[in-house]
Amino acid sequence: MSARLLFSSMVVVMGLQGCAQLSPREPRQASKECDVGAGKCKLDIEVLDCAKPDGFKVSNPNLVVTTPSTIEWTIQTKDYRFRKDINGIVIADKDGVFDTPKLHGEQKFSWRDKHREAGKSFRQGMPYYYFINIERDDGKPCVPFDPWISNY
Repeated sequence: MSARLLFSSMVVVMGLQGCAQLSPREPRQASKECDVGAGKCKLDIEVLDCAKPDGFKVSNPNLVVTTPSTIEWTIQTKDYRFRKDINGIVIADKDGVFDTPKLHGEQKFSWRDKHREAGKSFRQGMPYYYFINIERDDGKPCVPFDPWISNY
């Protein structure tokens, strides 16, 4: 076998192995922020710079959920609150996997992730992007931030 053919074969095999490792069907563990038994995921939000699109720090910006759960976001930074004119958390969910958005006071917001209970609309490994909508206590809105949730 020529060196060129051997090298080409190795590149193809390594590429296929890489694809296999990225398969959304492989089992995943829930993020540490999720208590699977209680059906609850808790995320903290810290405001670093309200005027920048990346001005937030979320305890896990790439949340992995493995069972039906209520996801709670809590703002840890003083003098900031979830916006009241729109949902404090807006999830891009055309599949109907998330329901029951709720504002708890000014600094906590939650959604229910129906996960597999959503039936046919559930897509394993599908990332759901969401926007965090926060404002300062004086009512000036911050630039929205967009992390994501994946259901496995």
